[in-house]
Amino acid sequence: MDILNRKQAADRLNISLRTFERLRRDGKIPAPANRLKLRPLIWEADKIDALKG
Repeated sequence: MDILNRKQAADRLNISLRTFERLRRDGKIPAPANRLKLRPLIWEADKIDALKG
C-alpha cells in the first residue's frame, strides 16, 4: 500500500495544498488512513487516485 502525506496527495491531484484542505473540510477528500489524530496525516494513494476519475 502506497501512502501519501497532504502535500503529496495534493500534488497527485494537481491542486494546491489550500484547495486540498478546503476539499477535505467539505468532505470531498476521503478521511485519512490514520484517523486517530496521529501526525502527519496520511492517505492511501489508491483512494486519492480514485478522485481523479
